[in-house]
Amino acid sequence: MSWFRHRKRVMLFIAVLVVAALARLLTFERFLPLTDYADELNMYMLALDWRGAPLGEAYGAERVGDWLGSYPPLFVWGEMGVQSALDKAEGGRWIASGTVVFWTRLLSVGFGILTAALLFDTGQVIGGLLAGTLAGLAWALAVPILEFNSLAIPDPLVYLMCAAALWGAARAFKQESFRWVLVGVIGAIGAIYTKYVPIYALIPPLGAMVWLTYQRKPGALRWWIIIGVVGALTAGLLLYSITNHPLTNGEAKAAQQNGIHLLLNAARNWDNLRTMIAPLGVVALALAAGSLLLVLPRAKKIHVSPFIVSLVLYTLPVVPLSALVSDTGGRAGGEIRHVMPGVMAVILLWSVALALVMHRWRTFSRPLARVAAMLSLVVWIVPTLAGDLALVVRFIPPNIVYQLWTWSDISLPADGLIMTPTTSAITFTWNRPWSGYNGQTDFKWWTEDYTPGSMPADYAKRGITYYTFTDDDRKTLDTPDFRAFVDQLQPIKVIHPQAPSAGSTVYFYRMLPPENPSGVVLGNQIQFVGYDLAPTASGKSFNLRFYWKAVHPPTSNYSVFVHLTAAKDQTPIAQYDGAPTTPRYLTLQWNDPAELHISGDITITAPDDTPAGDYRLQIGLYDFTSGVRLTTPDGQDSIEVPIQIK
Repeated sequence: MSWFRHRKRVMLFIAVLVVAALARLLTFERFLPLTDYADELNMYMLALDWRGAPLGEAYGAERVGDWLGSYPPLFVWGEMGVQSALDKAEGGRWIASGTVVFWTRLLSVGFGILTAALLFDTGQVIGGLLAGTLAGLAWALAVPILEFNSLAIPDPLVYLMCAAALWGAARAFKQESFRWVLVGVIGAIGAIYTKYVPIYALIPPLGAMVWLTYQRKPGALRWWIIIGVVGALTAGLLLYSITNHPLTNGEAKAAQQNGIHLLLNAARNWDNLRTMIAPLGVVALALAAGSLLLVLPRAKKIHVSPFIVSLVLYTLPVVPLSALVSDTGGRAGGEIRHVMPGVMAVILLWSVALALVMHRWRTFSRPLARVAAMLSLVVWIVPTLAGDLALVVRFIPPNIVYQLWTWSDISLPADGLIMTPTTSAITFTWNRPWSGYNGQTDFKWWTEDYTPGSMPADYAKRGITYYTFTDDDRKTLDTPDFRAFVDQLQPIKVIHPQAPSAGSTVYFYRMLPPENPSGVVLGNQIQFVGYDLAPTASGKSFNLRFYWKAVHPPTSNYSVFVHLTAAKDQTPIAQYDGAPTTPRYLTLQWNDPAELHISGDITITAPDDTPAGDYRLQIGLYDFTSGVRLTTPDGQDSIEVPIQIK
């Protein structure tokens, strides 16, 4: 029988780990290589700064280093290790921030799986195998936990360290062992070395220490000295760091200036309490508590584990201390990370309550308690599984920012600044360290809100070539003046998200239209919208830019030719052949008839001995595999542009 129980325990443990791993591996990438969570990039830049990496200097990482200089080091050391390993693997080649975030998120996936494992064993120690299984599954599957437990930020490591503190304390109470107290204390110190706030993680292991001392267990003084020395050394190192380089981020400043007010703010505390119970839900918790109340009065003797007392004491400071740094708004959004250490305590209490009720069924027949306990489990697991599936589906389509950067990378010439509204979701699209942009084309961007009364030419004179905004931005900026401004711009592309969860539609414009409009259609496929033409100072070279549209799907990958000829001679004296826009955006890919395709700068230069006079440029498209040219509606195989050579 003991063999069967042991095997059952192992099988359930493995099942919990597999569920935790699968759930995280299906969701951890989110929208990579786009990094959509800003704090991940703060840690990326901080690690670059601490390493003294040349890339950090290029990215301006020292500013983040000044801002977060005395940040607790444990997670940052891990991020530094990931960056160093990737640098060695890539032989010093440039690595996109999204690649670093990918591998650091994988590390966080491991933290999440280990946290589920520790909660499984902690629940088993205090409430039996059923309690452990429920606790492990709750951490493995709860939607808010799953969404934010695999990010490349310190918090997943905090949860693991807090779970280790609870695990060590539970084992210390159960086995009456000071060694397990030390395990719990080390876990709590690890949590504090990852983020300063979770000092409450010390409560359960120190509670076990006090309880074991009260029980007069041998060796208490020796273990008090050992734990005191460990605590003093680790606290001293952190205090030295904070004293010499204090944190200056927004959370630290708010705590320094309004700490007591934030700590005692009733609204913030209430919001954070509601967020802390959100992963299980009010209904599931109420049903669990109700079923427990129905069973306990019939018990002859009620024994409350001292660990349960320490667990409740651990939970109490989580809400006010989290209120120091965040108001979660009562929602299970991104700010839930600040109360997640308290969530694991709520999970353990819920799991133990259900396990206790189910165990009592064998002794006390209370059908109502049985129904309440089963309902508590059902009202949690059904929406949780549905939410997990929705989360997986949500991350399948690419984010609109990724769509924008992949399109612009292959199709857009980098011939000026790209302007976006200051609060737009696409502001950091081409910022390599802050978005993960990994394109081959280096773009320069500018963030500025439209100034009423400004004209497109005003922006063009400042070097701003493009203007882009989302549908959400348009709704915010919408005024008659703004609409009139946009109507003057040259539309290039409208990018629609592949799913509502992937972002808002993007509108992309060029400040000025082609200097010389044309409109001639070649081969009933591609329209020559117009061109820009500018002679150089020498008078013998000309800079060109072409604008195209695919009025019908092209049937081949066409090349553009430009021949410079005398006014009455077909023999080219100079010529250019190449892709109509960029070599990575061939005409067979032109599947949007509304999109404007823009070439890069093309320069054609006449020989030095070319006499001054009238000349012409012959411009056209041809199939480079056969040499056959596309013709105009009147049968010509090129478009002529008269020029003068001086």
